[in-house]
Amino acid sequence: EENENKPIPNTNGLISIHLNHDIITVLDLSHKNISAIDGNLQLPVNLMELNLTHNELREVPIVVQNLTKLKFLDISYNKIEYYDDTPKFYQEIEILNISHNALLGPPYWIWAEKLKNLKEINLSCNNKITQLFINGYFEELLEYETLVTHITAYNCNLNNKYMKLLSTLPLAKSICLGT
Repeated sequence: EENENKPIPNTNGLISIHLNHDIITVLDLSHKNISAIDGNLQLPVNLMELNLTHNELREVPIVVQNLTKLKFLDISYNKIEYYDDTPKFYQEIEILNISHNALLGPPYWIWAEKLKNLKEINLSCNNKITQLFINGYFEELLEYETLVTHITAYNCNLNNKYMKLLSTLPLAKSICLGT
């Protein structure tokens, strides 16, 4: 009877992980039905590749944002709507896959920060990604140039009105658009 009023713990949130934090550079937490990662969790400090695909994340966890050496991040197939806060790894990241989410706008920091290493970004299948292109947001993005060389953004409802966004990619070697 005592246990009747106790809240049921969130069973699909990642609370702890026991690893040798100095050695691990690659971590795959895909297909784990993770909806949150506890803010007190410590991911390996030398982590360079992180796969969080096919989970239930609604935001990029703060513990991921706080990583400093991340070069590859795959957070595709989640439920993320916003990714505007600049992560601590922003000058290290080389490949970012944020496809198949619920983004309402492209990650602002990719345009606002002068990212020296980001070469590939996949924004595909975020069919609401232009929803926040109001009140000058789209025009502000057009003021920036990114160093991205490969962008994939199919099924993003980028109609002719928003094709100007491609002008912010002067070094693009490949652009994959379409439906």
